[in-house]
Amino acid sequence: MKRPITLFRSIPRFGFFVALLCLVFISCATQSLWLTRYKWTPDNLNSLPTQQDFPDAAAIILLDEAHLEVHKMNEFSITDMQRHTVIKILNERGYSYANVVIPYDINSNLYHIEARTILPDGTVIPLKEEQIFDTNLYPNFVFYSDIRAKRFTLPAVEDGCIVEYTWHKSINQFSFWTGWQFQKEDPVLVSRYTVRCPKEWKLNWKAYGTQIEPEVDDVLDGMKANRTWEMRNLPGYLPEISMEPGSPEIPRILFSPLGVENWNDIAQWYDNLSSDRMKANDEIRRQTQRLTEGLQTPEEKLEALFNFVRDRVRYIAIEIGIGSYQPHEAGQVLNNRYGDCKDMTTLLVAMAKAAGIDVYPTLISTWYNGRTDTSIISQAHFNHVIGMAKLADGKTIWMDPTEKRCPFGELPWYDQDRIVVSVERGLAHIERTPQYAANKNQSSRHWDIQVDSRGNASGTATMTFTGAQASELRRQMQAMHPARISAWFGRELLSLFPLVQYEDVQIENMDQYDEPLIILSRFSANRLMMQNGDLYSFHPGEFSAFDWHQLFSEPKRKFSIQLKHPLLISDSLEITYPENWLGISGVVDDSKANEFGNFYWKMEVLAPGKAIFNNRFELNATHILPEQYTDFRSFLSQIAVSNQRLVLFKSVDDSPILPEIKY
Repeated sequence: MKRPITLFRSIPRFGFFVALLCLVFISCATQSLWLTRYKWTPDNLNSLPTQQDFPDAAAIILLDEAHLEVHKMNEFSITDMQRHTVIKILNERGYSYANVVIPYDINSNLYHIEARTILPDGTVIPLKEEQIFDTNLYPNFVFYSDIRAKRFTLPAVEDGCIVEYTWHKSINQFSFWTGWQFQKEDPVLVSRYTVRCPKEWKLNWKAYGTQIEPEVDDVLDGMKANRTWEMRNLPGYLPEISMEPGSPEIPRILFSPLGVENWNDIAQWYDNLSSDRMKANDEIRRQTQRLTEGLQTPEEKLEALFNFVRDRVRYIAIEIGIGSYQPHEAGQVLNNRYGDCKDMTTLLVAMAKAAGIDVYPTLISTWYNGRTDTSIISQAHFNHVIGMAKLADGKTIWMDPTEKRCPFGELPWYDQDRIVVSVERGLAHIERTPQYAANKNQSSRHWDIQVDSRGNASGTATMTFTGAQASELRRQMQAMHPARISAWFGRELLSLFPLVQYEDVQIENMDQYDEPLIILSRFSANRLMMQNGDLYSFHPGEFSAFDWHQLFSEPKRKFSIQLKHPLLISDSLEITYPENWLGISGVVDDSKANEFGNFYWKMEVLAPGKAIFNNRFELNATHILPEQYTDFRSFLSQIAVSNQRLVLFKSVDDSPILPEIKY
């Protein structure tokens, strides 16, 4: 049998400290000794890495480890987790490491919490029991929840101190942590994850961002063995804008729950929790009859039912006990007129069944939750539940009733292009939701502008939004007081033109989610065209305010880019100006196209004193790998250069002059 793995293996330069730290942990057998006794000398503390070793770091994670053991007793199991963390804080940016939150729920027992601060001079200051507080884990987002947390902040934190804490948790179920992330934003000297269970048990796991194999104890069959994954001397990573959620480039491991062999196991698990809750009672049948009366096709009926659940049932996040996974009864949701995603989908399923239509609950990992790797079978992938119907004509209809601004038959952007598991009578069907093309998420702005001989302008702006762009704007404006909307729109115009004035702002189709959102306004702007002698310069790109190149200014990237959705942004400017102005610009059009999208820029004189400018940016790629980043950045930079082009006019005296615009 192999000897248990020691706390640290040798680390160049810091090995002496590691050996002493190991002795301290072994020697402190009781809580009182662990909190009060300290065997390091100042020389030992001085051997630790410093800010000079890691100039940009806020802290150094000396040790981050977890040990998980599964105890099986007949038909019941208990999973025990031991957690231990040691961090040296280097500067004020690292003080947040002293704030610790440990979640637990009614199925778990959290105990033996110990923590201490070790000052640079060796003084040990323990955390007192009365400094540990029991709170709601989700004080804001989740309205109803029994998921609790122990919270504490370590005392006497200062630059150069060490914070250390440990805790134990037992879970009354056959389960264990679903993953472990090795690398952090600050350097990690040792990161270790151990699972202890019978040697013959099969663990389904996968590594991301690294190649790693566990070290397994050599024991006889039937005995428990430690499987330990360990990484050392990991540099901190710097988060980058538009990083993919759960970035696969960051070293980590994921697990399937023990005993889960295929996706049908997950489907059966959810079906057992939810199928009885999806039955229609008399009130559901009566409500369904009222909503579908006079409607002929299943699709028409389903649309009426979906709109009712979307518009008449409030979304309230609820996580009470098994309610984190199990929906409430459909009749209860109808009576309360509130529920979370699984509750609202359960009501939709029940009402559809009452109308003779099959709708299936579908587990989905939204955009915010990162990609789903179906080779790792786990319910932990999913953070949302939606509905899916397959009609007799072969049409598939996806429905997310929690998104109040999404029309029937469409999905919000964060549900698109996601791997999902639909649960159909206890069987799993793995599918992918559709990804809508760029022209479904469109921002189209039309400007009708009249310019006088001084370069001042007035006109109308008509802005039309569809898809995700409409949903996001509706979300913003519906949260505002109606009197504030005009001021908000004015600020948007001011960001383009510092001297703009606006009036008569009108909003169309605010609550008609299957129609484009339209914003109309009249405006005026002093010195829209700048005069220099007999020359007038005009910058059409100001109307589009293209700034994507500023978002991706760094020359290289380490992590992939994950953008939210394809999109299309277009501007059309019809400009009337004095007929004695002649356009003297050279290049009047430009275009670019590649695997990321396309762009064109065009200025055309239609007649004396009248020109039209068109600008279009279409983004098709949403996932850009690090090796594609240079080309992607170059694409954005070329667009920015084209968008900064000036259009020049020259005044010619012997041509008729239009009257100046009066304000």
